[in-house]
Amino acid sequence: MKNFIYGVVIATLLSGCGQGFRTHTVNDSTQSQTIILTKQPNQENIYGWILEGSGEIEGEAQISVMLDEEPYLTEELSGIIDFQWQGDWYANDAEIVYTPTSVTGGEIQLKYQFHD
Repeated sequence: MKNFIYGVVIATLLSGCGQGFRTHTVNDSTQSQTIILTKQPNQENIYGWILEGSGEIEGEAQISVMLDEEPYLTEELSGIIDFQWQGDWYANDAEIVYTPTSVTGGEIQLKYQFHD
């Protein structure tokens, strides 16, 4: 019985979160980019997300997630990059706008997961 309860708890915790993280790399950090992050094909209704940004750039840039064609969350980037966005999200994708202002090089990694 104890093993059954542990199994149910673990299955409950992993349901909807078993999709794993996906990644997108901004290879040319000197150029503006619009990036569309999408849910996994087998995911149902999305209710939340997490995005982790990491890497390093030489110079300054800005990255935003758009909502209704307006910046919803924005990070100012410079040097070592380490930020996280998470919370409610009710769309099957997310539009990310990356805008360098004085970047001469570097790389940014976006690790994300949509929750269903």
